[in-house]
Amino acid sequence: MGYYVQGPTKGKGPELVSQHGAREISKPASFTDIPAGMALVVVVDNGFFEAAGYAYSPAEFEVFVNPDADDKRPRKFYLMGENLCRKLSDYNKA
Repeated sequence: MGYYVQGPTKGKGPELVSQHGAREISKPASFTDIPAGMALVVVVDNGFFEAAGYAYSPAEFEVFVNPDADDKRPRKFYLMGENLCRKLSDYNKA
């Protein structure tokens, strides 16, 4: 499951901003809040490393943005250009 934007083990959010023009946003309420032409990347802090997941569908949005109550890992949310995100994450869904 999932597509991920690769980058440093830690500091993925700042790299998305400085290297790829992303901007940090507040937690979006729904998948439809993502503007056309943009992609939502959710940086999840796993302790030793961070994962930058591409929320490319409503189902992926729910997994990354609204995990089950037991998942307390910190998350930050970023918008970036959709085409660039697809390229960086090797998203290949037609």
